[in-house]
Amino acid sequence: MKRIFLAVVVFLILGSCETKNERFNISGSVTGYSEGTAVLKRRINSEFVTLDSTSIINGKFEFKGKLGLPEMCYITISDTLPYMRIFLENSAITVQAHVDSLRTPTISGSVMQDNLAAYNNKIKSFEDSLRSNYRKYLQANREGDQEKAKVFEQRFDEISEDQKKVSLQVVSENSDNVLGPYLVWGTLVYDLDVNELEEIAKGFSPEIVQSIYVQQINKHVITLQKVAIGQPFTDIIMEDPEGNIKKLSDLKGKLILVDFWASWCGPCRRENPNVVDLYNDYKDKNFEIFGVSFDSDAEKWKKAIVDDGLAWQHVSDLQYWNSAAGKLYGVRSIPHTVLIDTEGIIVAKNLRGEELRKKVEELTQG
Repeated sequence: MKRIFLAVVVFLILGSCETKNERFNISGSVTGYSEGTAVLKRRINSEFVTLDSTSIINGKFEFKGKLGLPEMCYITISDTLPYMRIFLENSAITVQAHVDSLRTPTISGSVMQDNLAAYNNKIKSFEDSLRSNYRKYLQANREGDQEKAKVFEQRFDEISEDQKKVSLQVVSENSDNVLGPYLVWGTLVYDLDVNELEEIAKGFSPEIVQSIYVQQINKHVITLQKVAIGQPFTDIIMEDPEGNIKKLSDLKGKLILVDFWASWCGPCRRENPNVVDLYNDYKDKNFEIFGVSFDSDAEKWKKAIVDDGLAWQHVSDLQYWNSAAGKLYGVRSIPHTVLIDTEGIIVAKNLRGEELRKKVEELTQG
C-alpha cells in the first residue's frame, strides 16, 4: 500500500525577500476567550518559533508585519489549546474562531488561504474514500480474510493514484505562486520519485524560487539523488538501545534491509510481523536488518522491539522526525525501507509485504 501512513510534517519559515510597502495586518477574534496572549509562529525542523506576540483583549487581537512570499503560519492563544493555521501573506486578513473549534477558524483576506481551501474541497471525496477503504482493509485483516484485504488494498492504491493526478494538475496550474510548491512539499513529496520531483521543481516560475517550499524541494531532490537506487549506501552511525555505537557499514557484504519505523507508527507495527517472518526465513542466507527508529521515548522504543520480537540490530538518536539518519535518506514518511545488496549498492526502496519478500528471495538466490 503506497500511502498508508503519512506522517504529515511541513517545515515552515518566513521568506527572505520582502516587497516594499506591503504589509500584513491580521485582525483576530476568539469567541469564548476573553484575555490572554496570541502568539504568531512559524515552524522550523518540527519546532515552533515565535514571530510575534500580542495581547488578547475582550477576545480580540492584532498582528502587523511584513514578509516576502506567502507562508503557512500558526496562531496560538494557549499552550493547552490547538493552534490556528493561516496562510499568511501581505494583506488585510481577518481571523474569526471559537475557543472550542480553533482548528477550523474562518479566515478572509488571504488569496492563498482561499486557494488552499478550494484545493482541499477538490480532494475531499478522495480523502473520504481513502479512509473508508483503509478501515475496510484493517477489518478484513482482523478477520483473517486476506483475499478481501487485497481487494481493499488495491482500491486504496487506485484512489491514491487518482488523487495524485488531481493534485499534480493543481500544482501545474499554480506553478507561478506559492500554492504549487506548498502542495508538493506538504503532500506529493511522499508519492513522487526523485526524477518527478526534480522535473516539477524546474517548472516553478522565477518569482517563487525563493519560497521555502521550493528550497526544501530542491534540497530534498539533492538528498534523494545521493540515496537513489543504483547509488552506494550512505553510512548510518547511531546508538543501539544499550547505548553502544552501531554502524550500518559494519554489515557491508550482507544483503541489508534498512527499516525506518517507530513504536508510535501504527502501520509500522502492523507491518512488523511480515518483517519478522522475512528475517526468520532469510537470516541464515546472508540477510540482515538494520532498524532505524523515529522514536523520542527510549522506553517505548525498547518495549516495541521486545513486544514485536524484532531480533535484529536497532539504532536511534531519539530525535523523532529530526532523526539524523532520516535526513540522510530523505525519509518523510514511515514505514520506509531501503534494500542494499552485498556490494553496498541501493537496489530497492519502499518495498513491503510480498513485494519485499520477492525481492529478497531474488537477491539471495542470485
